[in-house]
Parts: sequence; structure tokens; C-alpha cells
Amino acid sequence: MDEAKLRSIAQLQEFLSATQEISFTGAPSGADQQRYEHISRVLK
Repeated sequence: MDEAKLRSIAQLQEFLSATQEISFTGAPSGADQQRYEHISRVLK
């Protein structure tokens, strides 16, 4: 992705219309504990 070449509103709109839509969801319960355990293992 080279957004430095986006110089106009039209170019920006074209770029955004060509990108895939994404969505974010919350972490399931217990995910924090799993995350901290993973980080701990990686750091050790």
C-alpha cells in the first residue's frame, strides 16, 4: 500500500472502494489470561 500517492479526494475514494471491508470484535472471556500466558512464555 502506497498511500503517499493519494493526492485528491477522488483518489482516496477510489482507494477506499477497492479495499476489503474488515470488522473488529471484542475478545472472548478468558482471552486476557491466555494473552498474558502467551506473552509470558515468549518473554521467558
